[in-house]
Amino acid sequence: MQAGAVIAKQLFPVVGPPGTAALRLFFAALVLGALLRPRRTRLNTVTWRSVFVYGLALGGMKSFYYVSISTVPLGAATALEFTGPFVVAVLTSRRSVDFVWIALAALGLLLLLPIGHAAAGIDGAGAAFRQRRWGWR
Repeated sequence: MQAGAVIAKQLFPVVGPPGTAALRLFFAALVLGALLRPRRTRLNTVTWRSVFVYGLALGGMKSFYYVSISTVPLGAATALEFTGPFVVAVLTSRRSVDFVWIALAALGLLLLLPIGHAAAGIDGAGAAFRQRRWGWR
């Protein structure tokens, strides 16, 4: 799943993280438009508003992620991005088999996160998705 981010990171010196996010979303929209043919679907005002808000949320999320990986290693950024859904899974799981999958996911997170000495090189601003300096200067 991170192959796209690895390729996209190569564009940072040319267009920067926000430009890379915009290009990735643009090409994703082209592919979805070709595959789903939305021109056959009639959208009303409420539906267009939902599509617009969803697009803004997706664009913002992707932009923050790319700004983050401009200073934070990809594995660490992915692990941090995954912690939100992970916490939801922990809090809402009821069956014992769910906790087996949670334990495996926690092991995966531990393997991705730089712990101890390796964590010293992590930019706190990048990890918090609040970049103080843009990584493409």
